[in-house]
Amino acid sequence: MLKLADLLTLTTNDIHVTFLTTNHVYNRLVKSRLSRHPRFTFETFWDGLPKEHPRGGDKFIEMLESVKQASRPLLEKMVAKDNDDDKLGVTCVTADGRLE
Repeated sequence: MLKLADLLTLTTNDIHVTFLTTNHVYNRLVKSRLSRHPRFTFETFWDGLPKEHPRGGDKFIEMLESVKQASRPLLEKMVAKDNDDDKLGVTCVTADGRLE
């Protein structure tokens, strides 16, 4: 999804991308190459889990449920029609998981 988001900002000047991810994932991405494009921004949130949580393996379902709960308010705010923080507004959401 990160590659897709990066490519979208490189293909046209009309697309602005906000990549929504957890603080945990973002901190791992910082160690690798992140997009430096001015129309590409990251929005992060706490996944609701303690720092020492393994976030995978046999705790994967627990992690998914926690991320779903923690991300809902931020996602709702981002796509709200009366969102004054973002003058451009949201025209498309591309997700790599299940949105409910």
